[in-house]
Amino acid sequence: MKDKKFLLYPVYFLLVLFIIDKIFLIDFFRKDFIQPGNAMFYFQRNQLQERIKNDPSLEKGNKKLAVALGDSRAYPFSEPGLSEKEKDNWIIYNFSSPQAVPMYSLMRYERLIEDGIVPDLLYVAISPESFDDSKGAIYDPFMRLGMDEKFKKDYWDLIPWSARYDYILGKVFAFYGLKLDFKMLLDRYKYNRMSDYNPEFNEEVMILNLGKGEYLGYATFANNESKLKKDAIRIKNIYLNRFVVDDTQFLFIEKLLALAEKKGTKVFLVWPRVYIDYRESYRELGLDKHWWGKIKSLANEYKAQAIDFNVESSCDIFNDASHQSIQCFTEQMNYIFDRYSELK
Repeated sequence: MKDKKFLLYPVYFLLVLFIIDKIFLIDFFRKDFIQPGNAMFYFQRNQLQERIKNDPSLEKGNKKLAVALGDSRAYPFSEPGLSEKEKDNWIIYNFSSPQAVPMYSLMRYERLIEDGIVPDLLYVAISPESFDDSKGAIYDPFMRLGMDEKFKKDYWDLIPWSARYDYILGKVFAFYGLKLDFKMLLDRYKYNRMSDYNPEFNEEVMILNLGKGEYLGYATFANNESKLKKDAIRIKNIYLNRFVVDDTQFLFIEKLLALAEKKGTKVFLVWPRVYIDYRESYRELGLDKHWWGKIKSLANEYKAQAIDFNVESSCDIFNDASHQSIQCFTEQMNYIFDRYSELK
Protein backbone atom coordinates (compact mmCIF):
# COMPACT_ATOMS: atom_id res chain seq x y z
CA MET A 1 0.00 0.00 0.00
CA LYS A 2 2.92 2.34 0.75
CA ASP A 3 4.01 2.05 -2.85
CA LYS A 4 0.58 3.11 -4.01
CA LYS A 5 0.21 6.28 -1.92
CA PHE A 6 0.87 8.31 -5.02
CA LEU A 7 -2.55 7.21 -6.27
CA LEU A 8 -4.12 9.36 -3.56
CA TYR A 9 -2.17 12.49 -4.51
CA PRO A 10 -4.82 13.73 -6.98
CA VAL A 11 -7.47 13.26 -4.28
CA TYR A 12 -5.38 15.26 -1.78
CA PHE A 13 -4.78 17.94 -4.38
CA LEU A 14 -8.48 18.29 -5.16
CA LEU A 15 -9.30 18.39 -1.44
CA VAL A 16 -6.83 21.23 -0.89
CA LEU A 17 -8.23 23.12 -3.87
CA PHE A 18 -11.76 22.66 -2.52
CA ILE A 19 -10.74 24.06 0.87
CA ILE A 20 -8.93 27.03 -0.69
CA ASP A 21 -11.97 27.66 -2.89
CA LYS A 22 -14.12 28.23 0.23
CA ILE A 23 -12.08 31.36 0.98
CA PHE A 24 -14.06 33.07 -1.76
CA LEU A 25 -17.29 32.58 0.23
CA ILE A 26 -16.29 35.00 3.00
CA ASP A 27 -18.09 38.36 3.22
CA PHE A 28 -15.07 40.24 1.89
CA PHE A 29 -15.56 38.82 -1.60
CA ARG A 30 -19.31 39.58 -1.55
CA LYS A 31 -19.16 43.11 -0.16
CA ASP A 32 -15.66 44.59 -0.50
CA PHE A 33 -14.22 42.88 -3.57
CA ILE A 34 -16.67 43.58 -6.39
CA GLN A 35 -15.60 42.91 -9.96
CA PRO A 36 -15.71 45.78 -12.47
CA GLY A 37 -18.46 46.11 -15.08
CA ASN A 38 -21.60 44.01 -14.65
CA ALA A 39 -20.98 43.16 -11.00
CA MET A 40 -20.72 46.81 -10.01
CA PHE A 41 -24.07 47.61 -11.60
CA TYR A 42 -25.87 44.74 -9.88
CA PHE A 43 -24.24 45.60 -6.55
CA GLN A 44 -25.29 49.24 -6.88
CA ARG A 45 -28.89 48.25 -7.63
CA ASN A 46 -29.11 46.68 -4.19
CA GLN A 47 -27.90 49.97 -2.69
CA LEU A 48 -30.48 51.79 -4.81
CA GLN A 49 -33.23 49.60 -3.38
CA GLU A 50 -32.33 50.89 0.09
CA ARG A 51 -32.23 54.49 -1.15
CA ILE A 52 -35.66 54.40 -2.72
CA LYS A 53 -37.15 52.91 0.45
CA ASN A 54 -35.86 55.88 2.44
CA ASP A 55 -36.47 58.65 -0.10
CA PRO A 56 -38.48 61.36 1.72
CA SER A 57 -39.62 62.92 -1.56
CA LEU A 58 -41.73 59.81 -2.25
CA GLU A 59 -43.57 60.24 1.04
CA LYS A 60 -44.78 63.73 0.10
CA GLY A 61 -46.96 62.28 -2.64
CA ASN A 62 -46.84 65.36 -4.86
CA LYS A 63 -44.90 63.58 -7.62
CA LYS A 64 -45.45 60.38 -9.53
CA LEU A 65 -42.83 57.62 -9.57
CA ALA A 66 -41.39 56.11 -12.73
CA VAL A 67 -38.98 53.17 -12.58
CA ALA A 68 -36.74 51.96 -15.41
CA LEU A 69 -36.07 48.23 -15.65
CA GLY A 70 -34.59 45.94 -18.26
CA ASP A 71 -31.18 45.83 -19.88
CA SER A 72 -28.45 48.42 -20.50
CA ARG A 73 -30.42 50.09 -23.30
CA ALA A 74 -32.56 51.72 -20.59
CA TYR A 75 -29.61 53.31 -18.76
CA PRO A 76 -30.36 56.92 -19.79
CA PHE A 77 -34.03 56.91 -18.73
CA SER A 78 -33.82 59.52 -15.99
CA GLU A 79 -34.95 62.88 -14.63
CA PRO A 80 -32.46 64.92 -16.72
CA GLY A 81 -34.32 63.67 -19.80
CA LEU A 82 -37.71 64.97 -18.69
CA SER A 83 -39.30 67.82 -20.61
CA GLU A 84 -39.87 71.12 -18.80
CA LYS A 85 -43.58 70.41 -18.38
CA GLU A 86 -42.86 67.07 -16.70
CA LYS A 87 -39.91 67.94 -14.43
CA ASP A 88 -42.16 68.90 -11.51
CA ASN A 89 -44.38 65.86 -11.95
CA TRP A 90 -42.02 62.87 -11.79
CA ILE A 91 -39.35 61.12 -9.76
CA ILE A 92 -37.40 58.54 -11.77
CA TYR A 93 -35.30 55.66 -10.43
CA ASN A 94 -33.33 53.50 -12.82
CA PHE A 95 -32.74 49.84 -11.93
CA SER A 96 -31.81 48.70 -15.45
CA SER A 97 -28.76 46.45 -15.49
CA PRO A 98 -26.37 44.98 -18.06
CA GLN A 99 -27.79 42.04 -20.03
CA ALA A 100 -30.71 41.88 -17.61
CA VAL A 101 -33.31 39.27 -18.55
CA PRO A 102 -37.04 39.86 -17.79
CA MET A 103 -36.66 37.66 -14.71
CA TYR A 104 -34.63 40.45 -13.15
CA SER A 105 -37.27 43.08 -13.97
CA LEU A 106 -39.92 40.96 -12.26
CA MET A 107 -37.73 40.48 -9.20
CA ARG A 108 -37.03 44.20 -8.85
CA TYR A 109 -40.68 45.14 -9.27
CA GLU A 110 -41.73 42.54 -6.70
CA ARG A 111 -39.22 43.89 -4.18
CA LEU A 112 -40.51 47.42 -4.67
CA ILE A 113 -44.08 46.26 -4.08
CA GLU A 114 -43.00 44.34 -0.97
CA ASP A 115 -41.40 47.53 0.36
CA GLY A 116 -44.67 49.39 -0.12
CA ILE A 117 -43.48 51.26 -3.21
CA VAL A 118 -45.91 51.14 -6.14
CA PRO A 119 -44.54 52.92 -9.24
CA ASP A 120 -46.99 54.79 -11.42
CA LEU A 121 -45.00 53.89 -14.52
CA LEU A 122 -42.59 51.11 -15.47
CA TYR A 123 -40.28 51.52 -18.44
CA VAL A 124 -39.03 48.02 -19.26
CA ALA A 125 -36.40 47.65 -21.99
CA ILE A 126 -36.62 44.22 -23.59
CA SER A 127 -34.87 42.73 -26.60
CA PRO A 128 -35.06 39.35 -28.35
CA GLU A 129 -31.50 38.43 -27.34
CA SER A 130 -32.53 37.74 -23.73
CA PHE A 131 -35.22 35.27 -24.85
CA ASP A 132 -32.73 32.67 -26.11
CA ASP A 133 -31.95 30.51 -23.08
CA SER A 134 -28.88 29.00 -24.76
CA LYS A 135 -27.02 32.33 -24.70
CA GLY A 136 -26.44 31.96 -20.96
CA ALA A 137 -27.74 35.31 -19.67
CA ILE A 138 -30.06 33.63 -17.19
CA TYR A 139 -27.15 32.36 -15.14
CA ASP A 140 -24.66 35.11 -15.93
CA PRO A 141 -25.34 37.84 -15.08
CA PHE A 142 -28.79 37.32 -13.52
CA MET A 143 -28.42 34.30 -11.26
CA ARG A 144 -24.74 34.89 -10.56
CA LEU A 145 -25.03 38.58 -9.71
CA GLY A 146 -28.66 39.62 -9.32
CA MET A 147 -30.90 36.83 -8.08
CA ASP A 148 -31.87 36.89 -4.40
CA GLU A 149 -32.90 33.96 -2.23
CA LYS A 150 -36.60 34.80 -2.37
CA PHE A 151 -36.68 34.75 -6.15
CA LYS A 152 -34.80 31.45 -6.12
CA LYS A 153 -37.31 29.97 -3.68
CA ASP A 154 -40.34 31.24 -5.60
CA TYR A 155 -39.29 30.44 -9.16
CA TRP A 156 -36.58 27.77 -9.07
CA ASP A 157 -38.71 25.25 -10.94
CA LEU A 158 -39.28 27.72 -13.81
CA ILE A 159 -35.58 28.26 -14.43
CA PRO A 160 -34.05 26.09 -17.19
CA TRP A 161 -31.95 23.18 -15.98
CA SER A 162 -28.77 24.39 -17.73
CA ALA A 163 -28.88 27.68 -15.79
CA ARG A 164 -29.63 25.86 -12.52
CA TYR A 165 -26.66 23.58 -13.15
CA ASP A 166 -24.31 26.55 -13.60
CA TYR A 167 -25.73 28.16 -10.47
CA ILE A 168 -25.18 25.02 -8.39
CA LEU A 169 -21.67 24.70 -9.80
CA GLY A 170 -20.98 28.31 -8.79
CA LYS A 171 -22.13 27.57 -5.25
CA VAL A 172 -20.12 24.36 -4.92
CA PHE A 173 -17.04 25.99 -6.42
CA ALA A 174 -17.05 29.61 -5.31
CA PHE A 175 -14.18 30.58 -7.61
CA TYR A 176 -16.29 29.52 -10.60
CA GLY A 177 -19.03 31.90 -9.52
CA LEU A 178 -16.57 34.73 -8.89
CA LYS A 179 -15.31 34.74 -12.50
CA LEU A 180 -12.20 36.68 -11.60
CA ASP A 181 -10.77 38.94 -14.31
CA PHE A 182 -7.05 38.20 -13.92
CA LYS A 183 -5.93 40.88 -16.36
CA MET A 184 -7.86 43.55 -14.48
CA LEU A 185 -6.53 42.23 -11.17
CA LEU A 186 -2.92 42.47 -12.36
CA ASP A 187 -3.45 45.95 -13.81
CA ARG A 188 -4.98 47.25 -10.61
CA TYR A 189 -2.25 45.68 -8.51
CA LYS A 190 0.43 47.09 -10.81
CA TYR A 191 -0.95 50.63 -10.66
CA ASN A 192 -1.87 50.49 -6.96
CA ARG A 193 -5.62 50.64 -7.61
CA MET A 194 -6.80 47.66 -5.59
CA SER A 195 -9.18 49.96 -3.70
CA ASP A 196 -11.29 50.07 -6.90
CA TYR A 197 -12.66 46.67 -5.92
CA ASN A 198 -14.27 48.29 -2.87
CA PRO A 199 -17.64 49.80 -3.88
CA GLU A 200 -17.13 52.69 -1.47
CA PHE A 201 -14.16 53.90 -3.50
CA ASN A 202 -15.14 52.68 -6.98
CA GLU A 203 -15.73 55.43 -9.55
CA GLU A 204 -18.42 53.45 -11.43
CA VAL A 205 -20.53 53.14 -8.28
CA MET A 206 -19.93 56.78 -7.36
CA ILE A 207 -21.17 57.90 -10.78
CA LEU A 208 -24.31 55.75 -10.50
CA ASN A 209 -24.95 57.15 -7.02
CA LEU A 210 -24.76 60.76 -8.23
CA GLY A 211 -28.25 60.35 -9.64
CA LYS A 212 -30.89 57.70 -9.13
CA GLY A 213 -29.18 54.84 -10.95
CA GLU A 214 -29.05 56.26 -14.48
CA TYR A 215 -25.92 55.95 -16.58
CA LEU A 216 -25.30 58.67 -19.17
CA GLY A 217 -22.06 57.37 -20.65
CA TYR A 218 -23.37 56.75 -24.17
CA ALA A 219 -22.83 60.38 -25.19
CA THR A 220 -22.07 60.02 -28.89
CA PHE A 221 -22.62 63.09 -31.08
CA ALA A 222 -21.93 61.60 -34.52
CA ASN A 223 -21.90 58.10 -35.99
CA ASN A 224 -18.73 56.26 -36.84
CA GLU A 225 -20.26 54.20 -39.64
CA SER A 226 -17.31 51.87 -40.09
CA LYS A 227 -17.19 51.07 -36.38
CA LEU A 228 -20.97 50.56 -36.21
CA LYS A 229 -21.03 48.18 -39.17
CA LYS A 230 -18.25 46.07 -37.65
CA ASP A 231 -19.99 46.08 -34.27
CA ALA A 232 -23.28 44.99 -35.86
CA ILE A 233 -21.52 41.95 -37.34
CA ARG A 234 -19.80 41.21 -34.01
CA ILE A 235 -22.93 41.24 -31.86
CA LYS A 236 -24.96 39.41 -34.50
CA ASN A 237 -22.41 36.57 -34.33
CA ILE A 238 -22.61 36.55 -30.54
CA TYR A 239 -26.35 36.87 -29.92
CA LEU A 240 -28.18 35.90 -33.09
CA ASN A 241 -26.14 32.93 -34.24
CA ARG A 242 -28.40 29.83 -34.13
CA PHE A 243 -30.98 32.02 -32.44
CA VAL A 244 -34.05 30.47 -30.81
CA VAL A 245 -36.92 32.20 -29.02
CA ASP A 246 -37.64 30.19 -25.87
CA ASP A 247 -40.73 30.47 -23.68
CA THR A 248 -38.94 31.08 -20.37
CA GLN A 249 -38.84 34.87 -20.35
CA PHE A 250 -42.39 35.21 -21.66
CA LEU A 251 -43.54 33.53 -18.44
CA PHE A 252 -41.84 36.23 -16.38
CA ILE A 253 -43.01 39.07 -18.61
CA GLU A 254 -46.56 37.82 -18.07
CA LYS A 255 -46.08 37.62 -14.29
CA LEU A 256 -44.74 41.18 -14.29
CA LEU A 257 -47.66 42.46 -16.36
CA ALA A 258 -50.24 40.64 -14.24
CA LEU A 259 -48.82 42.05 -11.00
CA ALA A 260 -48.56 45.55 -12.46
CA GLU A 261 -52.19 45.46 -13.64
CA LYS A 262 -53.26 44.37 -10.16
CA LYS A 263 -51.27 47.19 -8.53
CA GLY A 264 -52.28 49.89 -10.99
CA THR A 265 -48.84 50.45 -12.52
CA LYS A 266 -48.76 51.42 -16.20
CA VAL A 267 -46.14 49.31 -17.99
CA PHE A 268 -44.32 50.32 -21.16
CA LEU A 269 -42.57 47.36 -22.77
CA VAL A 270 -39.96 49.00 -24.97
CA TRP A 271 -37.98 47.43 -27.80
CA PRO A 272 -35.02 49.83 -28.04
CA ARG A 273 -33.86 51.09 -31.40
CA VAL A 274 -30.62 49.59 -32.77
CA TYR A 275 -28.31 50.43 -35.67
CA ILE A 276 -29.85 49.68 -39.06
CA ASP A 277 -27.51 46.78 -39.94
CA TYR A 278 -28.33 45.03 -36.68
CA ARG A 279 -32.01 45.92 -37.12
CA GLU A 280 -31.97 44.08 -40.44
CA SER A 281 -30.72 40.99 -38.61
CA TYR A 282 -33.86 41.11 -36.46
CA ARG A 283 -36.01 41.28 -39.58
CA GLU A 284 -34.14 38.46 -41.31
CA LEU A 285 -35.08 36.23 -38.38
CA GLY A 286 -38.68 37.46 -38.42
CA LEU A 287 -38.42 38.76 -34.86
CA ASP A 288 -40.44 41.85 -35.67
CA LYS A 289 -43.29 39.48 -36.49
CA HIS A 290 -43.33 36.43 -34.20
CA TRP A 291 -41.35 37.63 -31.14
CA TRP A 292 -42.69 41.17 -31.08
CA GLY A 293 -46.14 39.91 -32.00
CA LYS A 294 -46.21 37.80 -28.84
CA ILE A 295 -44.99 40.75 -26.74
CA LYS A 296 -47.77 42.95 -28.15
CA SER A 297 -50.34 40.24 -27.46
CA LEU A 298 -49.29 40.03 -23.80
CA ALA A 299 -49.30 43.81 -23.50
CA ASN A 300 -52.84 44.00 -24.86
CA GLU A 301 -54.02 41.25 -22.53
CA TYR A 302 -52.78 43.09 -19.44
CA LYS A 303 -53.51 46.67 -20.57
CA ALA A 304 -49.83 47.53 -20.98
CA GLN A 305 -48.12 49.42 -23.80
CA ALA A 306 -45.70 47.81 -26.28
CA ILE A 307 -43.52 50.33 -28.08
CA ASP A 308 -41.06 49.44 -30.83
CA PHE A 309 -38.62 52.34 -31.09
CA ASN A 310 -37.14 50.72 -34.18
CA VAL A 311 -40.34 52.06 -35.72
CA GLU A 312 -41.47 54.91 -33.46
CA SER A 313 -38.09 56.62 -33.03
CA SER A 314 -36.36 58.64 -35.73
CA CYS A 315 -33.10 59.26 -33.86
CA ASP A 316 -30.21 57.48 -35.56
CA ILE A 317 -27.17 58.40 -33.47
CA PHE A 318 -25.52 55.36 -31.91
CA ASN A 319 -22.80 54.71 -29.37
CA ASP A 320 -22.51 51.16 -30.71
CA ALA A 321 -24.69 48.94 -32.85
CA SER A 322 -27.08 48.11 -30.00
CA HIS A 323 -27.09 51.35 -27.96
CA GLN A 324 -28.43 54.71 -29.07
CA SER A 325 -26.74 57.90 -27.96
CA ILE A 326 -28.25 59.54 -24.88
CA GLN A 327 -29.27 62.38 -27.22
CA CYS A 328 -32.09 60.13 -28.47
CA PHE A 329 -33.69 59.77 -25.05
CA THR A 330 -35.24 63.23 -24.96
CA GLU A 331 -37.38 62.31 -27.96
CA GLN A 332 -38.25 58.91 -26.53
CA MET A 333 -39.03 60.10 -23.01
CA ASN A 334 -41.35 62.75 -24.43
CA TYR A 335 -43.08 59.96 -26.36
CA ILE A 336 -43.46 57.79 -23.23
CA PHE A 337 -44.79 60.50 -20.94
CA ASP A 338 -47.13 61.94 -23.58
CA ARG A 339 -48.50 58.43 -24.07
CA TYR A 340 -48.89 58.05 -20.30
CA SER A 341 -50.85 61.31 -20.13
CA GLU A 342 -53.16 60.10 -22.89
CA LEU A 343 -53.82 56.86 -20.98
CA LYS A 344 -54.72 58.70 -17.82
